[in-house]
Amino acid sequence: MRIQQLTGVFTPVLVLLLLVIAVAPQRAAYARGQAGSEAITHSGIGVKQPGYLAVDTHGNVYVSDQGNNRVVELMPTGKTHVLSQAFTKNGPDHENGGPAGIAIDRLGRLYVADPVARRIVILSATGAMIGQWYRANMVPQGLALDGYGNLYVADFGADRIDKFSPKGVFQGTFGASGSGAGRFSSPSEVALDAQGNLYVVDQQNNRVQKLSPQGKVLGVWGHGLSQPSGIAVDTHGTVYVADQGNNRIVKLSSQGQLVAAWSTKARTGLLTNVADVAVDTQGHVYVSEGSVNLIRELSSTGASLVTWQ
Repeated sequence: MRIQQLTGVFTPVLVLLLLVIAVAPQRAAYARGQAGSEAITHSGIGVKQPGYLAVDTHGNVYVSDQGNNRVVELMPTGKTHVLSQAFTKNGPDHENGGPAGIAIDRLGRLYVADPVARRIVILSATGAMIGQWYRANMVPQGLALDGYGNLYVADFGADRIDKFSPKGVFQGTFGASGSGAGRFSSPSEVALDAQGNLYVVDQQNNRVQKLSPQGKVLGVWGHGLSQPSGIAVDTHGTVYVADQGNNRIVKLSSQGQLVAAWSTKARTGLLTNVADVAVDTQGHVYVSEGSVNLIRELSSTGASLVTWQ
């Protein structure tokens, strides 16, 4: 900006304006609690047995509210919005149902697993049902979308990962039942990194497996996991695992090295019955705790920022 000069003295108003611009902070995409400050609590959200999580680029958190058979949106302001109750609660064999895994595409559409009905439900950004994908005998749990819009499904009943095109056309599977590398026992969740590699929670084998986009096994990681249930990968390739049996979040490098494990009261207020984990573009981590009906937001170092209950 050019500054006018009068008799060798800068115009005071313009100087003041430049100082304001220089020191003005950049606005964040959305406001959350800050590490080192007192955690924010949002009460009365009414979730019951929260399970799978997803978070969009605006900081809205989507929760499989399994006890209430619905998907709930938690906004950064603390407000909640019920998106859909179009899920199958109980099956013919009286198995528990409700929504499971959630994935969000670039248009804001939600893909939600409905295990009892053996289907994937597609919702608009406002919660209207706009599609359903079926596959015989599929028991979908965790979901993940790649950069091309292909959907990966953790098929809990068939011990495999199913792949669907953006139009819902079945493309093939990765894995089969077993305990060897590349085989699964009750896979509960799947996540992808920026390179398209898959990270699969191999629940009954108490481990995580990393696969290439073609299905080649790149890693098999245990680290004392017990009944792991959820997984997320941040923009730097760091992996977060919901270690349900140990009531903790395990943080791993992209090569599977243990970085941290969060379970202590000083870090998180003592995690209980960890169900799933998600991570946003700012590196904040979200954890659902099913038996105590709450969702936490943590910093990238595990400090508590926000609690919804």
